[in-house]
Amino acid sequence: MFASLLAGAVLVLGFAPVGWSGLLVPVLAFWLRSLLDQSPRTAARHGWALGFGLYLAGVSWVFVSVHHFGGAPLWLAVLLVLFLAAYLALYLGAAVGLAWWLSSRAAVRLLIALPGCWWLLEQARSWVIGGFPWLNLGYGLSHWTGADGLLALAGVDLLGVVLWLLAGAAVLLMRGQLTVAAGVFVGIASLWALCPPSVSWTQPQGVPLRVALVQGNMPQDQKWRPDNLLPTLKLYTDLSLAHPEADLIIWPEVAVPASRYRVERWFADWQEQAAHRDQVWLVGVITRRNGHPYNTVYALGEEGGHYVKQKLVPFGEYFPVPGWVRPVFDWLNLPFTDIRTDMESDRFLYAHGIAMAVSICFESVFAESLVRRSDGAGVQVTVTNDAWFDGTLAPWQHLQIAQARAAETARPLLRVANTGISAVIGPRGEVIDQLGWGERGVLPAEVQPRQGLTPYMRWGSRPLAWILSLGLGTLILRRILSVFRRRFWALPLN
Repeated sequence: MFASLLAGAVLVLGFAPVGWSGLLVPVLAFWLRSLLDQSPRTAARHGWALGFGLYLAGVSWVFVSVHHFGGAPLWLAVLLVLFLAAYLALYLGAAVGLAWWLSSRAAVRLLIALPGCWWLLEQARSWVIGGFPWLNLGYGLSHWTGADGLLALAGVDLLGVVLWLLAGAAVLLMRGQLTVAAGVFVGIASLWALCPPSVSWTQPQGVPLRVALVQGNMPQDQKWRPDNLLPTLKLYTDLSLAHPEADLIIWPEVAVPASRYRVERWFADWQEQAAHRDQVWLVGVITRRNGHPYNTVYALGEEGGHYVKQKLVPFGEYFPVPGWVRPVFDWLNLPFTDIRTDMESDRFLYAHGIAMAVSICFESVFAESLVRRSDGAGVQVTVTNDAWFDGTLAPWQHLQIAQARAAETARPLLRVANTGISAVIGPRGEVIDQLGWGERGVLPAEVQPRQGLTPYMRWGSRPLAWILSLGLGTLILRRILSVFRRRFWALPLN
């Protein structure tokens, strides 16, 4: 169990910022080989331990946001991280245990049951209690040469399935099943070859947009101090006014450290400045309606509009606990307020006639939701405030996730973060330019909006789901028939 937990922690090295993605296949292969002859129950326990190590190491940034910036006691922050890692690991444990239960044959377990069960439980992890699909294993392969083609084909889940197939084929190779392993490697190579870099699913739309990404670099523990409000507003205003050539100026998530009603005079001034310069300013702020807070982005200028965040960070922006637990929080004197999502919102914001699909922070993790909203948009915009996770892996993991979203839609993505990492990401998921962590400044760039649909935008995960479901359905039916024969076939007729 400890070896499985350690293997899970090592898997984190395959993700950003370390990026040793070559570790993923051998680590999973040796882990699977040691587990192959175990019972389904034992396999499930080891699958849970692998997941616990992965999420405990990879999502440890929750501790920083909850304790250092959220004000929760040390013991409670540690408990929340352990609970979250243990909960997320349940899905991987269930996937491995179910795969082992469905078949006892090595090739079937590794090449049909496990990839299918992993995909099925990943869908559940993305949906149950609002979903938390962070550290999908597919992101570990997203920087491989040609991976952008597979992302455009069927998204990050396809890369996760490919990872399990590669690890499974490596195990079969070690066991001497050369023909089956070679067939898997040839099949994956052929799939990779079907989506070469020369294939372009989208086409340029209109003229390039001149953009300016404003990174104010306000530390989270300083941002909301009352004496920093006016300096912060002046900082963002001055940085924006210094770029009159830009068509689009973007501020980070909640760049304004106050509710909108407190700074209406400033909003009126920004609106006037943007309209006068024929610009669009995207400004992040908390909006209050009927006493409830909403995380919003406003488009200031001639075209107007606003977007409201719909996917919230558990234990960061809301606490996914039943109502009867809330009095305990009050008794512990914990400073928490749930962000709301039920305010009206525009699907697109516009800059000079170009539709922009906006996402705020955690929303960029939900691939299919964001990809669907990008249909009709020429550019994606993600604003975030990763200052909550200072000194952790989260900002780099988050940037890697944004790169995958750009490749899935074959559209440029503009990522603007308070303390970093702000970046201009190309339609293949490549970082064209960026402002590093802890830098203050403006990142100017010129981006070409694009139109058209990638296969993933057109069909989502449905083709992948049909293929995996066919394999899983066949195994489930065979398993049910096998159980039925053992229990009832030999019953005496009298």
